[in-house]
Amino acid sequence: MKALIILYIFTSIFSCEYESKPLPSIGTSQNVFTTDNGTQKEDKILDAVRKLPEVIEREKYLDSLTNHKGHVALMVESKPSKLQPYYWIKVGYDNELRFETYFNFYIYNVGNGNLEIKYYDVVIGKAITLKEWRKRKKN
Repeated sequence: MKALIILYIFTSIFSCEYESKPLPSIGTSQNVFTTDNGTQKEDKILDAVRKLPEVIEREKYLDSLTNHKGHVALMVESKPSKLQPYYWIKVGYDNELRFETYFNFYIYNVGNGNLEIKYYDVVIGKAITLKEWRKRKKN
């Protein structure tokens, strides 16, 4: 039985393939970026969210809190539809009991392959620009 468990863990670890993706090109605003036609849009979106200073800061905090065992997780909660014109990306800590959400981001298509990241503020109940969110955090 132990051999089967070890074999399962071993194959699970080595069957995972991770390929580093290039960073998205940043537009004129810090929260607008461009996607290329030949790349996966979701990968670009997740990479862009992962590179936000607040997400990096939370990653460092979790890393130190969990002795280098816990990391920030990103989850695509929903994709654009006729009723919802944005990707909803949750940033949080995923453990064996639950997903603990730290940030909610909405990513809108603003045309010409450009996407805009907004923060969903649960207190006021609406999406706001990253600039506005950062300004509110300082107060």
